[in-house]
Amino acid sequence: MLPSMAQQRSSGRPLSVDDWIQAGFTLLVEGGPDALRIGRLCDRLGVTKGSFYWHFADMNAYRTALVDAWGDLQDADRRGFIDAHIADPRERLAVMLTMLVAPQHLALERVMRAWALTDERVSSNVRQSDERLLDAIREAFREYGLDEAEARLRAMVMMSAGIGVLYMIGPALEVPPDTRDGFLDFMLRPTTRVAHPPG
Repeated sequence: MLPSMAQQRSSGRPLSVDDWIQAGFTLLVEGGPDALRIGRLCDRLGVTKGSFYWHFADMNAYRTALVDAWGDLQDADRRGFIDAHIADPRERLAVMLTMLVAPQHLALERVMRAWALTDERVSSNVRQSDERLLDAIREAFREYGLDEAEARLRAMVMMSAGIGVLYMIGPALEVPPDTRDGFLDFMLRPTTRVAHPPG
């Protein structure tokens, strides 16, 4: 994930905030939030603690910057299909579903969602990003012709299924295109109400 730090240091280029953020993402993927230690970050980047404090007031400020950067990264990844100018709502939903089950930063998204269970800053960031995506999916179902209640329900099911795939292990994680198409066909079936038998 990181560019070659040895090359950066030998070139004499000073570290940027983004270098520190990328190092943090790498440590998160390798060891979770507990791996975020100033000493480990400095070792990763080959610098002293003075460099860390040049960029950040303390570890709390660093973690806040890291969480914000992940939110920006998540939104940038998703913006392509949230704002996709695809007239056909089914086609737009197909793009959204593909991105949901195959995010660009799979390992990082997994660890951020786990971290969100114990840190309110992370939880708020994840929640806001998910709400924007959920609204985009709901709107596509509405444009397909479903009423508001049905569109919201199906958007929640599709979103939940996509997030669930993130935690599947091994070959199960690789959702083939025909399976995705079948799932989308299922999600777009006309509403059928089953009458409950009397008594």
